[in-house]
Amino acid sequence: MFASETLNVFLSPPSSKSAKNDSNSSTISPQKPEIDPEFDFERKFHPNSDIFDAILLVEGRKVYVGKQYLGTYSPFLNDLLEVIPEFEIPDVKFHDFIEFLHFLYPTDAEMTSSNVERLLNLAHRFEVEILKSKCEKFLISLDSMDTAWKLILAETFSLSRLQNHVLQNLTTEKDVQKVSKSAYYRQMTDTTKTSLLNRVLEIMEKKEDSDEDDDDEEEVSMPDESDDVIYVE
Repeated sequence: MFASETLNVFLSPPSSKSAKNDSNSSTISPQKPEIDPEFDFERKFHPNSDIFDAILLVEGRKVYVGKQYLGTYSPFLNDLLEVIPEFEIPDVKFHDFIEFLHFLYPTDAEMTSSNVERLLNLAHRFEVEILKSKCEKFLISLDSMDTAWKLILAETFSLSRLQNHVLQNLTTEKDVQKVSKSAYYRQMTDTTKTSLLNRVLEIMEKKEDSDEDDDDEEEVSMPDESDDVIYVE
């Protein structure tokens, strides 16, 4: 739990003196930002610092961020903070937003099956394409997630690579039938259902072509009956 109402994200570590005074601060390499839940922004840094030039209010709690840094990744936040240096972000949980920031700043945050959907939702909302792409790659590699749910996420967040990956991995009619029996199938849009139908047709067509090739091979391998004719004088 975060013990303070303010939180600061910064790109350089605190001085050794301040680190000694704050027993709760963790040791982080100089190249990585630190997120310190006990940090009092107004006490330790001037609000007009070039690094901390924007404030985001999340669930009534202040999050100090670098406008230029965030703007590099998020056109949405860049346009917003250009006009309003202090802005309230509605409909986002505080801890979810802090987790989201961990993936924008060079921290050791790890993507998992438990947080990937939260991150994907925020990356989509705030137009952070680099994080959205990372989420898509993770979902492609995630075998434990229901196939039907992957297709729903792919359409919801316009993840074409994920959708193509899922569909191409349905190699039999039985595979597609399994998706149609999923509890998530009813949540699919007609567009996704049509994609599944088209995939079934592709599978059937390939199967027919394969059967025809097998028949052709059998015809070629059949012996010529004339070779077996015996002439008797």
